[in-house]
Amino acid sequence: MVRKSLFAATLVIWRNIGDATITAFRAYFEKLGRRLGQNLTIDVLNIDLAGHYEPWRRNVSDVRIMRDVTPPSFKLRYVLTERGKARQGGEDTLTDINYQMNASVRFSSDRYACEQALLDDWFRRTFANRSHHQRRVF
Repeated sequence: MVRKSLFAATLVIWRNIGDATITAFRAYFEKLGRRLGQNLTIDVLNIDLAGHYEPWRRNVSDVRIMRDVTPPSFKLRYVLTERGKARQGGEDTLTDINYQMNASVRFSSDRYACEQALLDDWFRRTFANRSHHQRRVF
């Protein structure tokens, strides 16, 4: 579950991000959370998309210009609950200063490929032993 009000409000306050971006990231967080088979609550406290818009550039005013000094970053607070009890939680700041070196990102046509790769990495590291797709061996 992504807390809609906090998620939407912080994105708009921090980066003046539009509704389409908010909707895209909400859907992506929900997709990640479904992998666990448990209740994952994520509060997005800050988001900074990779690159910057440079409106003074001719014919590319709506294109993000990616530079090594403009990496994607997120600040998240999360709680993973199971049967009403908190199992894992915390607050993390994510950033990937080498985001331009990621081959899957470089050749992706997805608008948020850099940010999604960062979130995928965080999810794998944070919840590596929690995926409901993994079988338990007793």
